[in-house]
Amino acid sequence: MSNTSPEQSRQTQFGRGAAANDSAVDADNEAVPAADTEQPANNRRKPHMRSRMARGGMVRFFNFLMTLAVLGAIGFFVAVWYSKTEFVARGPLSAATTFTVPKGASFNSIVPGLEAKRIIKPQGPLRVFVRGVQAAGKASELKAGEFAFEPGMSMQDVMLQLTDGRSIEYPLTLPEGLTSYQIMERSHLPAIPLHLTD
Repeated sequence: MSNTSPEQSRQTQFGRGAAANDSAVDADNEAVPAADTEQPANNRRKPHMRSRMARGGMVRFFNFLMTLAVLGAIGFFVAVWYSKTEFVARGPLSAATTFTVPKGASFNSIVPGLEAKRIIKPQGPLRVFVRGVQAAGKASELKAGEFAFEPGMSMQDVMLQLTDGRSIEYPLTLPEGLTSYQIMERSHLPAIPLHLTD
């Protein structure tokens, strides 16, 4: 049998309870720093996530630019292919006709007249005829005069007719003995003014 008195037993139990309470307080005190140590870890994750989001945005923007560049290149090559095809394709002219190029005219200035007579197709924003003439290096070789065009001539044929072809020449027969003034009247040439000096 134990010789411990009831009072000593109560003190022993009280001591054990106090020790248990102290252990619980110490455990709580030790758990608090653990929570404190988690906060900086979360703070460290946020800049990392923002950095990843920024990189993702840059990648999407770069992909968008690359897509635009690829689509632009495809559109350019399609436009070039279409222009070359249209430049040598059969034209809309269905019956032979003539067209007069005034002196000092340019290809840009005669396009409306060629379109009106259906010698070339309507140009639209691509301006196939003028660009084809420029690509061939013929923009400065336009001749003045009246030119004949056959049905179905392509824009390339029209260009060559206006730069390398011969204008229409009309024969003129004059009897002998006419004065210069009478010759000009019959040939429909403008009269040449004479300036007499003392």
